[in-house]
Amino acid sequence: MPPDLEQFPCTDPAFHPDMVPEIERWLRSSYNAPEWDEDHPCVDWVFETERMFPLQRKAELAAMLRKAHEYRPRCVMEIGADKAGGLYHWCKRMPELHYCVACEIRGTPYRRSFEAAFPHVDFLWVEASSYASTTVEAVRGWLAARGIKINVLFCDGDKCHAHHDIRLYEPMMSRPGVIFVHDILDEAPGRDWGPITERQYRARKGAIVYADEWRQLFDEGAAPMRQPRNAWEQWLLHWKGQSCGVGFLELLP
Repeated sequence: MPPDLEQFPCTDPAFHPDMVPEIERWLRSSYNAPEWDEDHPCVDWVFETERMFPLQRKAELAAMLRKAHEYRPRCVMEIGADKAGGLYHWCKRMPELHYCVACEIRGTPYRRSFEAAFPHVDFLWVEASSYASTTVEAVRGWLAARGIKINVLFCDGDKCHAHHDIRLYEPMMSRPGVIFVHDILDEAPGRDWGPITERQYRARKGAIVYADEWRQLFDEGAAPMRQPRNAWEQWLLHWKGQSCGVGFLELLP
């Protein structure tokens, strides 16, 4: 691994101080939400929050959850857990989930809220780069102590070097299993995704793309065009057809 990735610098801004109270409030109000709904995998209220919402297209996340659900995952690892909107979906929508690794270099200040909301899930919270040797050893030791493997890996951290995450954590995964890589339509991550698909991982390769989802909400031909109703819609309209696309590798037995 290149030495500069061992201590990968975080360039994203710190989390807003109101984020954790918002997450706590929403989690308390959603304990009775259904665990799985094939027709509606996404939990709509998460996309209506001011700060917790996932930085993903809703249709994109729904398709990813359906694919992950095929594997009935007991253990999910998310690299780049961000504000926990996607993490909530793993915990709530995967009925057989009992183990979860959440890696976020900016920290996981919401961890106690999640542990209270999902007491059946054994969490490993990693507040460091996924490339750091201490992170890799911590994950390997945590899995070994429980006698489990990662069933679903979501690479949503450093988009330009996702192949390093795959190289490090694929040996810790079950077969069958599935790896997701986000933002493959962006220029730099897209360049990384190409070589990933060419490597011999003994896997089926595919992509989930909903780049034009924003057009369904905001018809550019309309006069006047509808205004965004929440922060997620503002994000969606800002990025339009950028910052999206999920590549996946379905690991074969």
